[in-house]
Amino acid sequence: MAWIITAILLLLLIWQILLARRFAKKLNVLNEYTQFLLFHPKVYADHRAKFGNFLKSIVDKDPTNRAMISYQVIERMALQLGDTILLPNVVKRANPEDM
Repeated sequence: MAWIITAILLLLLIWQILLARRFAKKLNVLNEYTQFLLFHPKVYADHRAKFGNFLKSIVDKDPTNRAMISYQVIERMALQLGDTILLPNVVKRANPEDM
């Protein structure tokens, strides 16, 4: 009986570790995306205009749904750009005078 409890606790521990890693990765990607937008004002202006148009297209939703949809869109954009924006961010951090 003790081995069943131990196995269940071990599975819960593994699940918690995987969940923590997933959320940490998501936060890191969102952080990199934010830095990318700050380092590249032209890209920021483009993304802001497109996001504004997106917000205009979902006016029929209530504010809570719009907030959740907006967050999901931003998160999806950051995850899609995650690997491609890392290197430009590192270069900009190394050469801040290029900003």
